[in-house]
Amino acid sequence: MGAPDDEKAKADAAAKAAAEAAAPKGAKKAKPDEADAEPRRVVPLPVTRWQLGEFLNNRHSVSPAVGTPFEDVLRPEFWANIVRMQPGDIIEVRPEDQSYYAELYVLKRERNSATVAVIREPVKLEAAYKPLPGEVLFSVEFAGPMAKWRVVRRSDKSVMKDKFGTEGDARRWLADYERVVAA
Repeated sequence: MGAPDDEKAKADAAAKAAAEAAAPKGAKKAKPDEADAEPRRVVPLPVTRWQLGEFLNNRHSVSPAVGTPFEDVLRPEFWANIVRMQPGDIIEVRPEDQSYYAELYVLKRERNSATVAVIREPVKLEAAYKPLPGEVLFSVEFAGPMAKWRVVRRSDKSVMKDKFGTEGDARRWLADYERVVAA
């Protein structure tokens, strides 16, 4: 009975020697327990560690004033007046003029500051357009949260139309206006 086991051991030793001889020089040899190790077992997530994100964290939206650099939003003291946030919260950043969109993750909240990390870099939110010939005579500008986007005649600074929700809407109105005037 011992003979078949001896033959198997000799065959295994010969196969190992052949594998070592065939391996390129300088190649790392596997540790004996690595070659024989079973794949690592993944432990399933317990149900008690799962919950709706709305229950655990909050999602906030902020509208910094027009002209506020994004770098200011990242500074801890920028958040001094905001008390209703906690670590793990998400902050959507949309300036008044909707010039960009970004997302932040609250890492730490202290009495007069908050530390945030950028999880979605600022994306510029401007309409993909070619400048209109009429933009020499008119300008499209953001005039605050009440008047929003507006078209202004450059010659006398007269507001042609305001309260457009987006810059693109104002530019489309200007293009239509120019078509009507040209006709």
